[in-house]
Amino acid sequence: MKRTILILFIIGATLTACSGNNEMPKPSPTSSPVITVSQEPIKEVPSPEPSLEPSPTVNDAESVLNAYMTLLLEKKYDELLPMLYEENIKMRFGASAEDWMKDFKENDFKKSIERTEFLISSINDYDANHKLAKYIVKGTLAGSSDIQSAEEFVGLVFVNGEWKIDFTLIVNHETLHENGLTTQDGTITINKIDKVKTLRGYDIYIQMTNNEADKQLLISQKDVAVGELKTDKGSSKAELGRLAITPNESGLIILNFETEPSEAQSLLIKNLQFFDKNKLPIGELFELDIPLK
Repeated sequence: MKRTILILFIIGATLTACSGNNEMPKPSPTSSPVITVSQEPIKEVPSPEPSLEPSPTVNDAESVLNAYMTLLLEKKYDELLPMLYEENIKMRFGASAEDWMKDFKENDFKKSIERTEFLISSINDYDANHKLAKYIVKGTLAGSSDIQSAEEFVGLVFVNGEWKIDFTLIVNHETLHENGLTTQDGTITINKIDKVKTLRGYDIYIQMTNNEADKQLLISQKDVAVGELKTDKGSSKAELGRLAITPNESGLIILNFETEPSEAQSLLIKNLQFFDKNKLPIGELFELDIPLK
């Protein structure tokens, strides 16, 4: 018989987080032990809103995106920096626009990315201060002369009288939890949980810390981790992308939903597991059951 582990959580310190999501393997039917979390009442924190000045025409936003993409093709990274909407970069990546652009530049260099042309296929109004754009970019990668193309989405935010580029697509967010909850055995801390409204749907951000000194928390590496958000009107499920949270480090888990979740009551994260430094599994799959109300 499979053991069920019940571990109450205690209040811990809030920590910062980083992110990373990739391709997902197939899910496992294996049942999991459950770790139950207790917490204080939800605290809602209003999200900073962009300027409510009247929005200029779509052509103005398009000219900004055209200028950004042209500079990107020319690899003028320093000139791209002031065009970014930094507030959402801090929310999504926990980094300044300067640090984000530095990582972006290093990734281009490591992968020998050469962008050769782009086409803006659409720019649609979301509200007076947000637009969602779709574009196609073509180029080459390291080790190949074949031209590849990719279709991408980008947001445009009107703030302080000008349009800014926003790759996070964030519109606003509501904090569901931010006090820090640590398992009684001290292995994991849930630092913060946000419900994030985006230009393409809704996300749940979970900032989590692995407190183990010699164990990795590998998410969706072998068995796909699944998040189930239980609300007053039912439940919604979303798979988690690959993420490695190394010993004594933090990570940002993101669940994507196409429609807005109703009033959140609890969040169940399934198929979590610790691994050693050689990526060999330690112990059984387990779950985190986090009440949000």
